[in-house]
Amino acid sequence: MEATSMIKSLGIMVERKRCSLQQDVLSWADAHPLRYAWREPGTSAYCVLIGEMLLDRLKQGAEEAFERFVALLPQVSDLLSANEEKIGEVLAVIHLEQQRESFWKLVRGLAREGRGNLPCDTDNLGRISGLPRHGVKAVFCFGYGLPIAVVNTHVFRMLAHIFAADLPPQPPPGLVESVAEGLVCCDEPQKYNSMMLDLAELVCRAGMPECAICPVNNICDSVPSVQASVRSLARIG
Repeated sequence: MEATSMIKSLGIMVERKRCSLQQDVLSWADAHPLRYAWREPGTSAYCVLIGEMLLDRLKQGAEEAFERFVALLPQVSDLLSANEEKIGEVLAVIHLEQQRESFWKLVRGLAREGRGNLPCDTDNLGRISGLPRHGVKAVFCFGYGLPIAVVNTHVFRMLAHIFAADLPPQPPPGLVESVAEGLVCCDEPQKYNSMMLDLAELVCRAGMPECAICPVNNICDSVPSVQASVRSLARIG
């Protein structure tokens, strides 16, 4: 398929699937609690930043580490008033002593911004926090309520499944991000993005997607092929 034709076809399918996907994802969110407290609407951008930094570095146990960290340094002003030794002590509590330099880099970067403000551009925030692109966008979405898409590896995979009929076999990240931006629920971006992240990781799992319980299986292009693979494996077993 030519690039122009593919983009046109993809745009049409995004329009067709947007409302259904948003409704299904938000309905799922109403029945399933969020995994991470810092993604709740109303959370300060500082707390979102700390939560995403801990999640990026820990993978396991980020929730408990977050609770301990913000109990000791609950506001950005507390972080800025802490010296490097204090930062090290806090990180020792959550077994992240090896990240002392990266968090001290964050403190220095925030101090340069002045008044305890977080940088207002993604490049600068990424530079001082060490967060990947999706982590930075998570801060702007969950911390400020901006209607932007948060696309990590799991969401990328999920969208590639949903739009498999119109995407190339190995879609470039920029193309999938464009699809994601076209799907964001502008009225409830935090709720929508948080549940997309959870769904993609817990339901649309790599190599073992739970299509039967997925709330968007009615619009996913990959469901028939996945089900066929499952039946084939069952016969072999």
